[in-house]
Amino acid sequence: MAEKLLWQRTLSISNDRTVSLVLALKPYFVKLRITEPQLCNPTVQQYSRYLDISEGKHLFFWFFESRSSPSEDPLLLWLNGGPGCSFSTGLLFELGPCSVVDEGNNTTYNPHSWYQQANIIFLDQPIDVGFSYSTDGSQVTTSPEAAKDVYAFLELFVRRFPKYADAPFHLAAESYGGRFLPHIASEIHKKQGTQINLASVMVGNGLVDPRTQMPSVVEYACEGPYAIYDDPFGSECTRLRISAAVCERLIEGCYRFESRLTCIPASVYCWNSVFGPVFSHDQNMYDARKQCKLEENGSLCYKEMIWAEKWMNESAAKLALGVNPSRFAKIRGKEKFVSNLDNIYRKEFLAVPSTLWSTSNGAIVGEVRSADMVLKWVHDVPLA
Repeated sequence: MAEKLLWQRTLSISNDRTVSLVLALKPYFVKLRITEPQLCNPTVQQYSRYLDISEGKHLFFWFFESRSSPSEDPLLLWLNGGPGCSFSTGLLFELGPCSVVDEGNNTTYNPHSWYQQANIIFLDQPIDVGFSYSTDGSQVTTSPEAAKDVYAFLELFVRRFPKYADAPFHLAAESYGGRFLPHIASEIHKKQGTQINLASVMVGNGLVDPRTQMPSVVEYACEGPYAIYDDPFGSECTRLRISAAVCERLIEGCYRFESRLTCIPASVYCWNSVFGPVFSHDQNMYDARKQCKLEENGSLCYKEMIWAEKWMNESAAKLALGVNPSRFAKIRGKEKFVSNLDNIYRKEFLAVPSTLWSTSNGAIVGEVRSADMVLKWVHDVPLA
């Protein structure tokens, strides 16, 4: 493949070296702009800033080298769910090198970070999530579309940093990542001669098969280990079971005759008649063992998510990361994925390349969190 490389030194930002790499790769014209921040842990190599997937589409990323053995440890891409959640939640509240504290004014070292033994890329995707943005009105509204942009980013990343090209590469995400990752894995597999050494797809409580998962919320809410209804066979649970059966039949119709005519009613009914009644309670939807104090912790039940958004939008952080000071990163918000029915179409793991199902070529790993009420553990048994 013919390539044209152009290096360009640019102005230093906040005492960090900033460079740009322009690479012509059909069917993309892409540019990788790099800044080397010293946030979270200044003792490890970091890169951040943008992949310009086209003249108008710009994906924001933040990379951390492994603290253990960067040249030998695997390369991992982390995506948050949503659809439309910024990676800032994963980085600052879950598996990143630091955790946000002090109401979003500071960070502290995270001893449990995955970068202890992996080189990690955090990516805001699709376009218009987090600090990723569009300047020409471009929109991404389905998981297959998003996968093409993510693949372009990954290909450019390993070309720019060839020392990671031979490392085992792992795709990891949670929640709506169960829709994203199969398509990204498929995109990698379809590209013959790719430099990406895909080893596994890892999903934590992912949305994979709505037909199985959406109705199962009733089973969890009525009979699960942290049931929110006192009587599993009372009137409320009886009504919910009837609604769950209707929900399942509607999604089956959506699967068999995939169109807006069949899938919109399924999506609307399942949300209003199954999810709506269950989530109207004050239980923490992500940890049913706890109560959700909305006035204190926000709509997602965790004040740390609010803090993460605040920290990422501080001027000093944006300057160090190579982000325009006027740009604001929101934690979540891609309603068009839902209105486009990306959340309810047929089983997404059908998109996973068959070679990954072989233990000799790779692995598909599902993490199950027993207290997650949004994507409950009970649905993972039939999916396994």
